[in-house]
Amino acid sequence: MESQETPSSSSLLFTGHKEEDTLFFVLGIIQYYRQSAFFKESITDWITRLGIVHIREVLFDERLRHELNENLSSDQRTHKKSSVTLMK
Repeated sequence: MESQETPSSSSLLFTGHKEEDTLFFVLGIIQYYRQSAFFKESITDWITRLGIVHIREVLFDERLRHELNENLSSDQRTHKKSSVTLMK
């Protein structure tokens, strides 16, 4: 899934009308990056490798976006529990 186009500041990923919609897209892209980027891969290299069109398709799929946001929430809950355990 190699992309020839490098991302630029003019690459449009999403335009939201509501703050809540924008938040779900931002959290979705963060989690998708966490799940699919190579270790120490920059977000620019990740976008170049997957392609902006592919990433947009994933984020615009409501089921996938919901799953990404659920995974992020679950990871955050797990991290908080382990932090509390370490502090005891």
